[in-house]
Amino acid sequence: MRSKKPKSNPPSKASRPSPIIVSSPVAHPQPSKKLPPWDRTADLVYRVPNPPPASADEDDKRLACFLASHGRPPAASPWTRLPPALRQRICLELLELHHASLPATPVTLSRRCFTRATWSRHDLVPLRAVTRPLEAYLATSLALYADVMLALLSRYTFHVVLSPFVGPRLSPLATLWLNSHGPLMRSLVVEIDMSCLGLGADAAATRLLPGLGRIEALLDDLVASQLRRDESLPLHHLVLLCRRFHGSRTACTTTTTDAEALPRTSYASSRSHQSQQSLKTASSANTKTWSTHSFEAPSTPCTQLHDAALAGEYCPDIHLCICDRLSPLGSRIASLRLCGFSEPYALRLVLALFPAAHASACRFIAPSTAWPLLAGQTCCVDSPSNECRRAAQ
Repeated sequence: MRSKKPKSNPPSKASRPSPIIVSSPVAHPQPSKKLPPWDRTADLVYRVPNPPPASADEDDKRLACFLASHGRPPAASPWTRLPPALRQRICLELLELHHASLPATPVTLSRRCFTRATWSRHDLVPLRAVTRPLEAYLATSLALYADVMLALLSRYTFHVVLSPFVGPRLSPLATLWLNSHGPLMRSLVVEIDMSCLGLGADAAATRLLPGLGRIEALLDDLVASQLRRDESLPLHHLVLLCRRFHGSRTACTTTTTDAEALPRTSYASSRSHQSQQSLKTASSANTKTWSTHSFEAPSTPCTQLHDAALAGEYCPDIHLCICDRLSPLGSRIASLRLCGFSEPYALRLVLALFPAAHASACRFIAPSTAWPLLAGQTCCVDSPSNECRRAAQ
């Protein structure tokens, strides 16, 4: 009879190596209650006075632009013999039929990891939830595909987050798809993330660069794509949001020892480097990139002034100047909403886009309603004392 081998005792808990926990600034944000207040002190709207009325051939122009981007006309069919305006009405009825259960919220082109800091799951609808019920129509023919897509682009407000971590490989919808279909959208929300890397809430953020070169490149590509828009088909509503923290860093967050700051700093720097390398790889592999700017992250005066300014404020106003790159789009925008910027810069950007505008024509919304306020978060809103409000738990 064989003797049983004695089972080796498992190592005690004390002898087991402790797990290594790595936190990511994108995938694992800090709990909302530990974040500084969001800056929402200025929320203004400007509308172009006396806009020209919509032309009778607007649907024909939009269809021609869409087909031109695909490089070939659709095959003749009984469907194409219908007037474009009638086909659009039919497609809009299809959307109403298939999207009756969807909430009336913006359609986001960004992944959840880029929106969770300021939006709940119920505030935005992913693009796949909108297109999935229409797959049968989109796969029928180029003519029906074009009409259904134009109905989508005209009916919904689209939302995108521009962040230092956004690129064509990680976020193709927020880059390539946006720049391809953006000239035909009627309503667009662009949210610029200035709350990560060197502009973040962590004490170690003071040892990082702000990463604004990547955002500048994304803005350049957005402008280049929107300049292809026909001036007779303006963007009806452009909402420009700047996600940043309000105020200055406290003494406890700026006096971190090197031992405490280095691990987080090294990891974040490594992550930024890996992101840049992946974007460069994507640019060489993809032959349909819109601009080489998206993959180079140029150095600008705004980013060079980061070292001196960041020691005090979370996001100094000097960094807002990257949005000056949007100034060529003034003739292609019918109304503009700005939130998250300082009031002086917001007014200056309105004048850069619309030189004939007057500050008195801007309507301020107080308190701001541009974002929802998530549980546990605070935001600084427009009031005589710039009071901070806390969301209900």
